Amino acid sequence: MQVAFDIDGVLRDFCSAYYKRFKVTRTNDWICDGEKIYDLVSKDYSVLVDAKPTKYLTTVRKWLDKNSIQIWSHQPKDWIPHTEKWLQKYFGNNYTACWLTPGEKYNKLLLDKSIVLVDDYPFFPSYDRIVLIDTVYNKKTQSLIRMKAPNSLLKLLNIVG
Repeated sequence: MQVAFDIDGVLRDFCSAYYKRFKVTRTNDWICDGEKIYDLVSKDYSVLVDAKPTKYLTTVRKWLDKNSIQIWSHQPKDWIPHTEKWLQKYFGNNYTACWLTPGEKYNKLLLDKSIVLVDDYPFFPSYDRIVLIDTVYNKKTQSLIRMKAPNSLLKLLNIVG
């Protein structure tokens, strides 16, 4: 099996960086003083480059060793160069990226039965072959495979990959 990884919420802790940089609270999530997330980030793209990794990044890097990581992520077009800088910081040139909406990710997963996706997105129609990274915003999502700790993810990756 191959494994593909989402970025934000799985490898990069974008939410914490975003909340801190723009003084946004969880109660108003993606809107601050009437401005939406995309407007705010376009004023300071460094938030995408400077965001710290999640607790899962070290585990994923250990599992990969020197192999390339496959990224499936939804990023607005203007975010991609900054996200690529972040990826290069942590993976060098050892990554391939597909910039896909959640619907495109799901369809790609349906077409290729040899792939498992590690993601935190809470609204896929089904979670067959999706490893769900446990977060505050996906607690109600029904998933057979929910990761709450890096060591659990490592065990699973060693089995499927």
